[in-house]
Amino acid sequence: MELQSFLSKDHTNWNEYTEEYNCVNYAMDLVANASEQDIHAWLVAVDFKDDEIGHVFVAFETTNKGIVWIEPQSDYALLKTDVGKPLCHVADTSYCMPGIISKIRDDIECNPITHDCREK
Repeated sequence: MELQSFLSKDHTNWNEYTEEYNCVNYAMDLVANASEQDIHAWLVAVDFKDDEIGHVFVAFETTNKGIVWIEPQSDYALLKTDVGKPLCHVADTSYCMPGIISKIRDDIECNPITHDCREK
């Protein structure tokens, strides 16, 4: 409930996606906004097989669902997945990002200008 309430009040997902403001920026802003509300959140990145471009999203620790992955561009929950599988939405499992996950990096730091991410 706390996570849903926070996401409904946070408008990071209203930002326009551009080359300069992409998934890294959405995720960093959502984590910063959560921190301001004393909500623990962190960045997670996935790399896709045969693709140079990965994806960054946000993890939240909840009391009733454990760790929940959130797509900060839409506020949709993502299915917890693993290497060798796609990254899909919980509400509509037919919607998956293109590609198969080759690596999952949990608790990373990203540069908002270069969009490079590395493990802490």
